[in-house]
Amino acid sequence: MKHAWTLCRALVLLGCLAWFVPTVQAQAKDPQKYVTPDCNVYVHVNFNHLFKSDMLRKVLPVLADKYGENLVKMVAQMNEQAAPLEAMWPILQEALRDPEKVAEFLDNASQGLTDLVVMVNTKSEKDVLILIFSPAMNAGMLEMVSGMLEGQMPGMLEKEKEGGKTIFLFTPPDQGEINVALTMLDDGILGISLNKDRLKKAMKASSGKPSPELAAMLAKRQADHTVFIAAMPDEEDAPKQVSGFVRFDKDLTIEMKATYADAEKAAEEAKEATEGMEGMAEMMKGLAGGNEEIGPLLELLTGFKAKADGKVMTVSGKIEGDKVLKALKKK
Repeated sequence: MKHAWTLCRALVLLGCLAWFVPTVQAQAKDPQKYVTPDCNVYVHVNFNHLFKSDMLRKVLPVLADKYGENLVKMVAQMNEQAAPLEAMWPILQEALRDPEKVAEFLDNASQGLTDLVVMVNTKSEKDVLILIFSPAMNAGMLEMVSGMLEGQMPGMLEKEKEGGKTIFLFTPPDQGEINVALTMLDDGILGISLNKDRLKKAMKASSGKPSPELAAMLAKRQADHTVFIAAMPDEEDAPKQVSGFVRFDKDLTIEMKATYADAEKAAEEAKEATEGMEGMAEMMKGLAGGNEEIGPLLELLTGFKAKADGKVMTVSGKIEGDKVLKALKKK
């Protein structure tokens, strides 16, 4: 666990380096270039859109001021490694209370991290490719961070050359079956996988080759989708197809659709989704620390509905940013 934590810190360091290096404006790169015919799950998180969200910028200072302390305590209780966050919270809270500082932070964040994409072939174990898009990140930075890892964890990091690029292979102690492979697929695109062969496929990709079914779903992704999902899990009890998006701008909008083998399963999943949203409301009550002021905010969750129509289960709804802000500010 200690060494895995070191690897995580190294990746964070890599991100921070990219953050502070002046961003070079470059042509946007299409992550779908790396989709292969055997890929059946595609998840795209548009951080650039998230960080520019008007709702996030207005709500974050109020949320930090009124509920931040309870949230941090809850996280620290759930994970002891988050304890330092609780100690640092008074300093962080002062910064997060200031709308101008929050805006500056999010502006910088949108430059340092633009997208995160996960592609999976669920039919093959460990066949996962993670793409991190950071315009200023490059092979030199990855080489520098790998040197740090080698100094702290001798013998746990290996290098391979493939097509003129370096693949970094990290094996956690006593877990020889786990091998994390990393490489810069292109300037600004870091590829990570538990399957070295998957990473090599991505390195050789010249254009995306999704299956016709997945391609049809991928075509529905829009630039303003903060999170986009297209999947055909092909697993027992899993839906045959899942598609939809979360849009986080001045409001929060969710549109998700899942197709099951039969109507009975769709109805069952709709019921579970409804219970899950009710559970979220209970969690938010705990976050509020018994504060009755959160009542109006909980009422906004009723804007999300799960329902079944034949074999299709949908979850959809919208929370208006102005109403959230009003509920948070209510005395």
